[in-house]
Amino acid sequence: RPRSSTTGVLQSAWFADRRMTVEDPRMENVFLWCRGVDTAVTPKTSNDETAGVLLGLMKNGDIVIRHCYKMRKAWHEARRMILSQARVDGQKVVMAFGNTGSQSGFADDIRYNDPEFAPFIVEAVWVCTSRALPNGFFV
Repeated sequence: RPRSSTTGVLQSAWFADRRMTVEDPRMENVFLWCRGVDTAVTPKTSNDETAGVLLGLMKNGDIVIRHCYKMRKAWHEARRMILSQARVDGQKVVMAFGNTGSQSGFADDIRYNDPEFAPFIVEAVWVCTSRALPNGFFV
């Protein structure tokens, strides 16, 4: 299927209205951490990958991208990797999955069926992808 040559790459032009730097922020200025998880669970090499990104919201409204991962795994393997990353992130970091289709099912599976995820905050959140912008973001 056709893909942009920049798929999967963050570009500073997408954030033209925001200051973008590569320095680590002062951690005391980040008041909320969230790990967004986009599941695309399959070992097939032709499909998308499951990805996670750790975002921080700073007191001044800036957003920090702290860590990203991607993997192409079946659900039982992806679940172990997500748990491993949750342990690294810590119990105060919200894990946010989409609330539609399989995304919601994966969130429910780990939230209700896996006691190892009990110490962590797992949420299914509303994601709107109704209109793609030219820069690749969805609104």
